[in-house]
Amino acid sequence: MLTLTRDTKRLTIIVIYIFLFLGLGIGLYFLLRPTPTCLDGKQNQDETGIDCGGVCANACIELVTGEPLVIREVTALPVAENQYDVVARIYNPNNTVGAESFTYTVRLIDSNGIEVGKTSQTGWVLPQETKSLLVFMLPAESKPTKATVEITDIKWERLTNYDGRPKLGVYNKRYEETGRGGEYGGVASGLVTNESGYDYRLVTVKVIARDTDGKPLAMNQTDLRTFLVGQQREFRLPWPQPFAGKIEMIDVEVDADVYHSDNFLRRYLPASSAQTLVPGR
Repeated sequence: MLTLTRDTKRLTIIVIYIFLFLGLGIGLYFLLRPTPTCLDGKQNQDETGIDCGGVCANACIELVTGEPLVIREVTALPVAENQYDVVARIYNPNNTVGAESFTYTVRLIDSNGIEVGKTSQTGWVLPQETKSLLVFMLPAESKPTKATVEITDIKWERLTNYDGRPKLGVYNKRYEETGRGGEYGGVASGLVTNESGYDYRLVTVKVIARDTDGKPLAMNQTDLRTFLVGQQREFRLPWPQPFAGKIEMIDVEVDADVYHSDNFLRRYLPASSAQTLVPGR
């Protein structure tokens, strides 16, 4: 009985020491641990990301990704000796995510699968948009049998309050042959109206001429600068050389870059607003 009592006392003392050391350790931890900050490389406090959101002044940057852009058409058109125009049609399948910028590399390939021409350019595309990428006068070392397009370095951006493509209407588009029987090519023309609420610094008009089967036969483009709200601007794009087939239709695309604020000169608000004109986006 005496032995049991001694063992109980020893066990009690050991437990007391364990709790004392445990309490001392916890106390030292809270006393010596570094104070959380917005520069400690950790997600703590009430931060919604690492050193961002919550009490931190820095807003968290959303990592935006999207479904890959779809390449629907690539055609190379001979325009001069060892020089080719290339048109590619791409589609963005994402509903609210666009590509603020991307790099597209166009390659000309010969019958042996050897690359005989190459160029890289940059572009952008809106959500749910189908658009044409045009490359003019691409040199080739020898005659190509096909063209390919590779899209890389996509910088995705989620568009909030997105209300669709810029409202730029195309009217009275037409194609007319020049010379006898199309001997000297032709002219595509039409009217573009700015039906949006923005004055644009630069608007690009692209024209693709197609045959009965929809195959591209020629392409051209021009820029409309300082395009104000309500304006109507005529475009006229000539082709001095004859074509390899008969043109039956033309596609006209009008682009205005909405990703970069320097392309917006002014924004007009509805008449019910207290202000009728504000600068920027």
